[in-house]
Amino acid sequence: MSLNSIKPGQVTSVIEIENAFILLKLIKKNNTNLIFEKYTIKKVDFNTWFIDEAKNLSLIIIENNLRTIISQKYSQLWWTQIIQKKSYEKTF
Repeated sequence: MSLNSIKPGQVTSVIEIENAFILLKLIKKNNTNLIFEKYTIKKVDFNTWFIDEAKNLSLIIIENNLRTIISQKYSQLWWTQIIQKKSYEKTF
């Protein structure tokens, strides 16, 4: 979208920068000036987003002994908190 073709009220394409997305909405246009309203949407830190999303998952470790060892040895790690506590029977 070129600046010459944009009309008042239209929004530009999304502009992506390192920590945010930017949208520009043309407010006023004349022969010499373009006046935009700027909208900035901050990006969420990837690690924070990933951990929040991963907490919605169920982690299943079928082997009881392995599940116990991991839960005890790595109890300080956030992902060990989502290991399901129930046991599973082998069906094969």
